[in-house]
Amino acid sequence: MSRFNACVLVKRNGSTPEQMAQKASDMLANFDINKEMKPYKYYVEADEIQRMAKSYGIDPTNLSALAEKLEDWNGDKGGVDESGFYGVSTKNPDGHIDAWSVFAEVKPEDRRRFLFGGDEEKNCAAIVTPDGKWDMGPWIYGSPNAEQEKELDEWNKKLTTFLDEHKNAAAFLADCHI
Repeated sequence: MSRFNACVLVKRNGSTPEQMAQKASDMLANFDINKEMKPYKYYVEADEIQRMAKSYGIDPTNLSALAEKLEDWNGDKGGVDESGFYGVSTKNPDGHIDAWSVFAEVKPEDRRRFLFGGDEEKNCAAIVTPDGKWDMGPWIYGSPNAEQEKELDEWNKKLTTFLDEHKNAAAFLADCHI
């Protein structure tokens, strides 16, 4: 499993820093992979059908046989209807993390240093906007190659845009685990 830093942007509304830090933690709770949901139906995408078929040695057009294997594949009940191969899940579809700790408010003058730092510990790999939306940057281990450098540059531009759009929000740095 992996650890990474996330930036959580919280609207300033007269709350104390402690209350805003708690709000940041509550916002991250929405992305807990262990959060149980009411059962919901989803359709299995074509690339996952291909991976399952290859793994189980089943013809990818035999959706009924694949549906019988879905619980073994990912723990969800499977079925087939007029729209295709589906699963029924109680997993959080917005799940990205299984543990987190909000540890610091990053003052505006320190944002560049703490969120765009030169090492893995200081780079912000994900951001949660004040409206509760999650956006994840690229996963890069070790020294990035040229393509990964380009992805990081794009992510840093996107992160800068988020911070500019929400410059009046409090920014909290969180240690996340998946």
